[in-house]
Amino acid sequence: MEIQAVIEGIKAAKKLNPNAPITIITDSKYVVNTMTKNWSRKANKDLWKELDDIIDGRDIKYEWVKGHSTNKGNQRADELANMGVDGSQVMDFQQSSLLTIKSEPTPIINEEYKEPESSHQSDTFDNISTEEKSPFISIDELPSDPEFDINILMEQQRKTELVAPIALELLKVEDQRNSPTRHFQGKYITIDYDGYHLTIKNNQDDSIKMKARFVGVDPATRKTQWLSELPENSPGLTDADVQKWTSASVKNYIKQKIVEQEVQKRLSLAK
Repeated sequence: MEIQAVIEGIKAAKKLNPNAPITIITDSKYVVNTMTKNWSRKANKDLWKELDDIIDGRDIKYEWVKGHSTNKGNQRADELANMGVDGSQVMDFQQSSLLTIKSEPTPIINEEYKEPESSHQSDTFDNISTEEKSPFISIDELPSDPEFDINILMEQQRKTELVAPIALELLKVEDQRNSPTRHFQGKYITIDYDGYHLTIKNNQDDSIKMKARFVGVDPATRKTQWLSELPENSPGLTDADVQKWTSASVKNYIKQKIVEQEVQKRLSLAK
């Protein structure tokens, strides 16, 4: 296991010289990307925690090299690993500037070694061989891009579910036309329903605060259900927006308008 090898290597390096800088040179992309690019740690959580504990805030560099290549450090690591025989022995750190624990792929703890300038071996990911096998990682363990983070997306959906039903009722009492579409323009906001989407626009900068599509009625609560379809680069609803829309003053205003309109309708029918 490459993670355990790195743990044991760091322990040995710190024992030899507690304050010396440490560079991990390894042909394991799994280790490098997890430590430098925050890859998911859903698997091997106990080993990752042990590694974090042994690092304890120390600045450690991580470099990737192609396995079984012309990289002298990687070749030396293979030699030392083979000398370990059963994969559990650690070579005396004082025998070499390199220390390794036999594993697959083989990591290297290096405090002195640097790749010679004359070498043609590239340490960048651009030249990774397509034939090299990476460690198996489930798709569920791969981190989501922040743009598609489900927690961020569902936060706007949650706010839409709270605001859309109230905005719909306000639009109904403010625009009583016998029309499948409605429009209301206030001092600060504009509300529109075009037969597909319910939209709230900020009049000050024309930004879209909410755009929601009706998807049905909850049979248990009889509340309308809305799906957020906010356009790209739109600010969306804030916590302050939700607090204002769901306030007692807004709801009481809508209720009062509903009652007033019903009373006027009955008076008109009575005449």
